[in-house]
Amino acid sequence: AELRARINAGKRMLDLQAELGDAYRELEHKAMHDPLTNIFNRRAILSLLEKEMARAKREKTVLCIGSCDLDYFKRVNDTYGHQMGDKALIAFTRIVMDTLRPYDHVGRVGGEEFLIVAPVYKSLKQNTLFERICDTVRNSKIAPEKENISITVSIGVTRYTGVETPD
Repeated sequence: AELRARINAGKRMLDLQAELGDAYRELEHKAMHDPLTNIFNRRAILSLLEKEMARAKREKTVLCIGSCDLDYFKRVNDTYGHQMGDKALIAFTRIVMDTLRPYDHVGRVGGEEFLIVAPVYKSLKQNTLFERICDTVRNSKIAPEKENISITVSIGVTRYTGVETPD
């Protein structure tokens, strides 16, 4: 009876430990991700930017950083409502995620502002990725079941060559 009680107590402890681990992972995800778009939030993408800059400096490679801003986004919210604005943000995020390579990163740094961190290798021109994102966004329709809304994005691109700061 005592052995059985100890085994049950040990099993309860393991179950509680597993629940605690799950809760920790969920909280960690929530702390690093934007709740609407489910991509990195400002803190997480800026931290990742610093790590990628350190890697680029160490490996003597080039890193491209794209600062994205959805054009006239206030007009979308004012004309169609914030719910449609949210759909536009989610659709933009989906487009970007589908366009990025597995080792590129995107994060939401403000309302309609996003940051893309993309290592550049010799076989890729630095603006190809960003031009493809602009083209895909421009040619996509947001919520076509309603009003066939389209959006555009402006992306400022810079290169990290090993001497610049994250700012």
